Amino acid sequence: MLSFFHGYFDQYQYFPLLIFDGESGFPLAAWLRPGTVHASCGVVTTLRRLVAALRAAWPDVLILLRGDSGLAVPEVYEFCESQGLLYASAIAATTCSKNALRPPCATWNATTSFISTARSTCNASR
Repeated sequence: MLSFFHGYFDQYQYFPLLIFDGESGFPLAAWLRPGTVHASCGVVTTLRRLVAALRAAWPDVLILLRGDSGLAVPEVYEFCESQGLLYASAIAATTCSKNALRPPCATWNATTSFISTARSTCNASR
């Protein structure tokens, strides 16, 4: 019933929202959305509930939101900033960005180093 035609993908489809733990792969949230919604539809509402539950259980937990370009919207960024979440969103590649970010990419190395340091610090404090 919720399978609708999505112009970008040129097909009839659902557009599920799936959230997993990055280390274990354990599913944390799932929502079967209509095929015509934007990728960011319902993300902040879902994250608000999930972050509250995680912080209730583990108040000092380090949360890193990693998503595709569908999450690269101001509403998601503002939520992450207000909740103190780390976040990384993929941005759709263009010819200009492909030429500008040829390996080795200093930004990627800095981000990878930052995440590694954050994980080490978090693990050391447990």
